[in-house]
Amino acid sequence: MNLSKTSGNKRKDGTLWGWIPILLLVLMGLGGTYLLLFGGDEEVSESFVEESTDALNTPTLHPVLLYFGAPHDPSLRTETHWIAARETTEERIVDLVESLILGSHLENVSSIPPETAVLGVFLDGLGGAYLNFSESLRTLHPHGDGMEWLTIRSIVGTVTQNIPEVERVWVLIDGEQEKPLVDNIPLDRYYSWADINS
Repeated sequence: MNLSKTSGNKRKDGTLWGWIPILLLVLMGLGGTYLLLFGGDEEVSESFVEESTDALNTPTLHPVLLYFGAPHDPSLRTETHWIAARETTEERIVDLVESLILGSHLENVSSIPPETAVLGVFLDGLGGAYLNFSESLRTLHPHGDGMEWLTIRSIVGTVTQNIPEVERVWVLIDGEQEKPLVDNIPLDRYYSWADINS
């Protein structure tokens, strides 16, 4: 008799332990149903979409040649820099010139004051580009014909050699062309690749 009582107790304990996994599965199912019906998923989805969109919107970089002065002679030196791909030619020109303003990575001579801003770019559709700079291009510019000429050569070389549709460049300061760049280099005319290499 003693044996059957013991085996009866074992059966009850075994049955109780058998229901615990089933109860856990039911609770997990209810929790999953709650999440599906009442959210939690939206935040994850939105953040995933934002991260995916950011990865897709990362700009493509491409190499460009910037023209700077050589350290010890009047020649131009090129440096490869990387800039973001842009949709319009005007945006590409602004990025090129702003990279030029940031200066050389290789200790070449940059004659454009770092405080200079590009105020705008206008393309005439006939191979000409009008680049409008802030007054600091003139007021903070290093003096001397060589430095003025280097500025024109750097800008014209950088723009014409990276933008095939631009053959001529006009430099304006606050929308004006009447005064020279600083002392001697006139701004009332355009400059081409041939002009800066003659």
